[in-house]
Amino acid sequence: MLTGAFVEALRSFTSEGEHNLAKISIASQAYLAELQQIYDERQDELQPVKESMNEYFVRAAHACPDRVALVYDDKSVSYRELLETCTRNAHLLRSNFNRNFGKPLPVGERIGIYTTNKLQAIIWALSILRAGGTYVNLDVAYPKDRIVFVTQDCDIRLVLSDMPEVTDVIPSSSRVLSLAGEDEAGDSDMLPVVDPLTTA
Repeated sequence: MLTGAFVEALRSFTSEGEHNLAKISIASQAYLAELQQIYDERQDELQPVKESMNEYFVRAAHACPDRVALVYDDKSVSYRELLETCTRNAHLLRSNFNRNFGKPLPVGERIGIYTTNKLQAIIWALSILRAGGTYVNLDVAYPKDRIVFVTQDCDIRLVLSDMPEVTDVIPSSSRVLSLAGEDEAGDSDMLPVVDPLTTA
């Protein structure tokens, strides 16, 4: 399979004058047709999605609020603390988006996350889902060109970060909520880092 995919990619490269990577398939048309047939035959077996990830998270938090939801290094967060933090952040995120863009946060709005703090990244991802948005992880290990491409390709207008160098890698068309200091407009009402371990 892997060899065949490599051969197919080479065939695509050599048969076209200009190579648009988005249009080059590593699978043959016959293999894609076979996959489509398998999918069509098994479509009835797929279980319908009854609730979103956000709804499942809220239900789990209400069902077992004192259970540990997240563990990272020496920190642990209960479902109750995580839900309260994410709900508070979601309100702040909606408010900040409305103030910066003059309209409510659209459902499914893509919001970037740029941080090395894994615990914070999970909290922000859930906060974005609570706000009705979609999170996009911008890996700090990516080269700048890759981050710029992903940000522009996903039309990311807002990026959450706690890293001072974020403004050096995020394109100027995106709004940055920098948690390391004031954001680019000098606003003091930023989306804060909320530590669920110290929040009452």
